[in-house]
Amino acid sequence: HNIVFARTSGQPGDARGITAFIVPLNPEPASGMSVVRFLWTFNMPTDHAHVKLENVRVPAQAMLGEEGEGLAIAQRFFNENRIRQAAASLGA
Repeated sequence: HNIVFARTSGQPGDARGITAFIVPLNPEPASGMSVVRFLWTFNMPTDHAHVKLENVRVPAQAMLGEEGEGLAIAQRFFNENRIRQAAASLGA
């Protein structure tokens, strides 16, 4: 599964209007999603990726949280990930 953040309303740059979706990689409905490349942070592999979406449809049940409130979900993940990244960097 991937968590995909997509603008579902509003204008680019607006905090509201981004929705988070849990999208399965296999099987359908996400057969049109593929990982283009994984990103590296501080010379270490991460689970962040650039993905390509082509004709991907997901049911409303795939929405994570409330519609248009996905930015708060992303910020929470980033804040928690900073602690993990700091510990990994210290260990390295």
